[in-house]
Amino acid sequence: MSRNKERQLASQEARTLALEARLQRLEEQNAALVLEREQLLNTQRLLQLELARVKLELFGSKSEKLRIEDHQLPLLDEVFENPEPAATVDVVVSPEIEREPRKPVRRPLPEHLEVIEERIEPTEIQCPECGQERCVIREECSERLDLIPARLIRRRTIRPVLACSRCKEVAPVQAPMPPQVIEKGLCGPGLLGHVICAKYLEHRPLYRVQQELERYGVNVSRATLCDWVEAAAVALQPLWRGIQAGLMAGDYLQVDETPVRVLDPEVQGKAATGYLWVYGRPKGDVLFDFRSGRSREGPETMLGSFSGTIQTDAYGVYPALVRSRTGLVRIGCLAHARRKFHEALGDDPEQARWFLLQFARLYWIERQTRTRDDETRLAQRKQEAPPLWATLRARLEVLDPTRAGSRVLAQSPLGKAVRYALAEWDALQGYLADGRFEIDNNLIENAIRPSCVGKRNWLFIGHPEAGWRSAVIYTLVVSARRHGHDPVAYLGDVLRRIPTATNHTLHELLPSNWKPQPV
Repeated sequence: MSRNKERQLASQEARTLALEARLQRLEEQNAALVLEREQLLNTQRLLQLELARVKLELFGSKSEKLRIEDHQLPLLDEVFENPEPAATVDVVVSPEIEREPRKPVRRPLPEHLEVIEERIEPTEIQCPECGQERCVIREECSERLDLIPARLIRRRTIRPVLACSRCKEVAPVQAPMPPQVIEKGLCGPGLLGHVICAKYLEHRPLYRVQQELERYGVNVSRATLCDWVEAAAVALQPLWRGIQAGLMAGDYLQVDETPVRVLDPEVQGKAATGYLWVYGRPKGDVLFDFRSGRSREGPETMLGSFSGTIQTDAYGVYPALVRSRTGLVRIGCLAHARRKFHEALGDDPEQARWFLLQFARLYWIERQTRTRDDETRLAQRKQEAPPLWATLRARLEVLDPTRAGSRVLAQSPLGKAVRYALAEWDALQGYLADGRFEIDNNLIENAIRPSCVGKRNWLFIGHPEAGWRSAVIYTLVVSARRHGHDPVAYLGDVLRRIPTATNHTLHELLPSNWKPQPV
C-alpha cells in the first residue's frame, strides 16, 4: 500500500512539474505575444503617421505657421513664464479673431507710369438760352490702369562707307559694328534678357516662349532659343566668377542644395538627379553651382580657401567638411528643427505645440532686432534667448528616446524631432556668437525657390553639361532681385554693355554695383 502511495505521489509531482513547465512556457509565449502586439501597434501608428504626412505633402497646405503665431505673438509673454504644457494647452488653440470688414481703399496710381490723356468734350457747347459758347468752370479727371502690349522691333544699324571722290588710292572707311553677345545673331540684348527671365524668373519652358514670339509674328525655333540662352550664360560667366570671388572673400556663408532632374545619356529610361548648390550672404549676393552629385566634392571645391562660418542644415557632408578643414565653423538652422516638430503635431500635439511656442518666442526676439545694428542685436539675443534655450534643453532631455523609460518612440515624428534637436544642439545656438548671423537658413531657401518652382515647369535640364547655364543665370537673376533691381532691365542692360566691358569696368555690372545707363 505504501508503495502505491509513493507511486501516486510521484505521478502527481510529475504532473505538477509538467503543468508548471507548461504554465511557464505559456507565460513566456504570452509575454512574447504582448511584446509583438506592442511592436505591431507601434508599427501601425508609425505607418499611420507616415501616411498622414504623405497626404499632407500631397494635398495639404505647405505653410508651417500656426494661427497663434500669426495673430497673438505679442500676447505670449505670460505663456512663456511657465513652460509646463498644462499652462499652455488652453492657450494654443486661439479663438477666431473677429475683425471689422475692411473698406476698400483706392490707392493712387504710381507716378512713374506714362500718362496718356484722353479728353472728352461735351457735344453741346452752346447755351440753349442765349446761344453763347459755354466756358470751362472745372475739369473732372479719372485714372485707370491700362496695358499696351509689348512689341517686337527691328533695330536696324546703318553703317555708311565713306570714300574720297578724288583720292582713289585712299581706302574707304566705315565704323565698326558694335560688339554683340551673339555676333551676327538675330537677337538683341533686350529680347535676350526677356527670354532668359521668361524661363528662369517666370518659370516658362522655352516652347512657351516660342509660342509667345509666334503671337508677334516671329518664328524662332526652340533650338535657336537654347543657343541664345547658352550664349547669354557664356557672356555672363565673368560676373558669376566675380560674385564667387566676393562671397568667398567674406567669413560668413549660408549654404544649401536642391535636386534637379537632368537628362543624362548614360542613364537610360529615366532622368538622372543633379544638384544646384547655393551659397549666399544675408543682404548680399547669391551664387548657384551645378554638380552632378550630392557629395562633398561640390562644396569642398567651391569653398576653396574660404575661412569662417557656414550655416547649413544637418546633412552629413557639412559636418564632415568642417571636421576635415581648419578655420571652418558650422552653425545650424532652427527652421529645420522647427519643421520636424511641426511634422510631429499629428503624433503628439501637446508636446509639439509646446516646442513650437518656444521657437515662436525665439523668432519673436529676432523680429524685434531685425532692423537694429549687429551689436544691439547680439546684446538683446544674449539677454533674452539663453533662458528659452535652457528650458528647451530640459524638455528635450526628458523626452529623449534614447533615455531609459522614455515614452517617446525613436522612429516617431516626435522622437525624430527630439533626436535632431539634441544632435544639433550646439550648432542651433551658433547664431548667438555674432549679430550678423541669422537664426535659420530661410534666406537661402528663399533664394532657391525660383529654381524649385521652375523645375516643375521646365521639368529637367537637357544635358549634364548644360547645368552650368542654369547656375550662372540663376545667380545673376536672384542676386539682382536681392539688390532691388528689375531682372529684365538688369539683364537687358548688362547684355548690352558686357561685350565692351574690360577687367577694370566689369565690376560695374555686378548686381551690387549696377546702375542703369541710357541706351
